[in-house]
Amino acid sequence: MTVSSVLKTLSVVTVATTAVVSTIAPAQALNLNGSISVSGDATIEGGINPASTILGLNDVNIGDLNGDFAQLSASPNPTSLGAAIEDLTLNLAQAIDDFTGEYSAGPVDNFLDFGTLTIDGVTDQLTFDLDAITVDRFRTPLPGGSESVVLASLLTGEFEFNGQTVDAVGGLTASLTGQSDTYQFTLQVAEPVPEPLTILGSLSALGMGAFLKKQQKKS
Repeated sequence: MTVSSVLKTLSVVTVATTAVVSTIAPAQALNLNGSISVSGDATIEGGINPASTILGLNDVNIGDLNGDFAQLSASPNPTSLGAAIEDLTLNLAQAIDDFTGEYSAGPVDNFLDFGTLTIDGVTDQLTFDLDAITVDRFRTPLPGGSESVVLASLLTGEFEFNGQTVDAVGGLTASLTGQSDTYQFTLQVAEPVPEPLTILGSLSALGMGAFLKKQQKKS
């Protein structure tokens, strides 16, 4: 095969690949990175596993802002950005015993509403939508008639900002010890999956490399 015929073949494949990519490439993804931590007072029901209970998340304290989230305040550890958070309704899915159980919760749209903020020069409302989660509940009786209740769960969901979404992961813990109820969690922007353009470009390069190598052997 001559050089001109090889170049002609490459041109055809490139046009075909471009046509395929143009039909499946997604809209531009939100370029958001970093993590944000949230904590506050909670309302947690004690006693043996209830069939249904409310995890009250009573206020929002924000700190440990990293990446793009560091732009949300000039202070390195702001106490609040005026954010609002929704309570979680927990429904018993499986009772291990009277002191341990698995609960289902969510999904919850606008689980966290950070209000109108400016990130990378763009001003818009930042919210976090929570996916359905499984919450583990552990209760331990303590001396003197008090008790300890701990709730723990992995979190997944999506930040929404400027009409676009970006996946995030994290972990939630809430605890009742004596008369003290608190909660805390951290949300981390998930690593993006390679776009179809990147994947097809890599496959195309590999395919062309194998094709040229095969033609070279024939020559």
